[in-house]
Amino acid sequence: MKNVFLLAKSLFNLSNNILISHRIVLTLGLIVYINQLHTYEPTSEVENEV
Repeated sequence: MKNVFLLAKSLFNLSNNILISHRIVLTLGLIVYINQLHTYEPTSEVENEV
């Protein structure tokens, strides 16, 4: 019975870690996307100057 509890606990922790990692990946993706939008405008201006 104790083994089943430990197995369920480890599976629960694993699912929590997966959710956290997905959240981290999504937030990193948003940060990179926003940074690309911000850096895209100055680079296009520099290209126009050259």
